[in-house]
Amino acid sequence: MSNRREFTLTEDHIKLLQEIEFNMLDWEWPGAPGGDPKRPYGNSGHNAVRDIAEVLDMPHHLADERADVLAIWAETADALQVILHTRSFEPGTYVKTHGYDWVRKS
Repeated sequence: MSNRREFTLTEDHIKLLQEIEFNMLDWEWPGAPGGDPKRPYGNSGHNAVRDIAEVLDMPHHLADERADVLAIWAETADALQVILHTRSFEPGTYVKTHGYDWVRKS
């Protein structure tokens, strides 16, 4: 069984990742770098979905009804893996062939 799959890195993923303030989270020794899970995109007083809409220049009043906002949010882990593995912020389609081995397809 192959774990090969595709992921398309977009400018929106990159914008969101740029807004996360990474810190050393020390829940377990020795800890690991990560963002605040409750406020990944800041503490604007809004919920995370509205913060995402603000980062992506989407109308705030529509944010809670937009499934695409939540989809982009859910994909940020893959986006970060692609960026770190390929050492590139270049949008495009990437293929995961095994483990965390991402290669650019197009």
